[in-house]
Amino acid sequence: MEVALVSMCTSIIVSAVGGWFFYSIEKKKQFFALKIQARAEMVEEWKGAHLGLYKAVLGYKRYIELFTEQGNEYKQFKDIQDFFPLEKFASLDDFINDNSIFFSKNLTIHTVNFLRKVSILNGIALAYSSDGMKDIPFPIKDLEKSILESDKLLNIIKSELGLSKISFNK
Repeated sequence: MEVALVSMCTSIIVSAVGGWFFYSIEKKKQFFALKIQARAEMVEEWKGAHLGLYKAVLGYKRYIELFTEQGNEYKQFKDIQDFFPLEKFASLDDFINDNSIFFSKNLTIHTVNFLRKVSILNGIALAYSSDGMKDIPFPIKDLEKSILESDKLLNIIKSELGLSKISFNK
């Protein structure tokens, strides 16, 4: 009778310990699966923010380029009187503010510097929209500087995405 009781108690204890062991392993597996899923979603949002920033800066650069080569028959261009970058600048600034949580400290610093440097174009456009500046030639050099700043920021974004290390040449 004692042997049967000891055998029964041993099997109950072994079953309880085994059940608890497998339960805790399943909980850890579920925890790590949710953690991996959350990280994957964050990476997608991170990539989306960087790609969106790249597209926004590229759109801003292309807008500025429309005004740099006046009279070049091989490129599309607009008259300098139609230069109003405030809308493009504001949409770029809004995008950066909405997504800056996904940017590294380095990218944030470069983005703020970029905005600071190209914001001068807003003042220039505003000054040239008034009648008093008609006789003064438009400072195309500032447009060219903004294009260079755009290129620098685009390269930084590509390096953060890891695209600068990939060669697309065959």
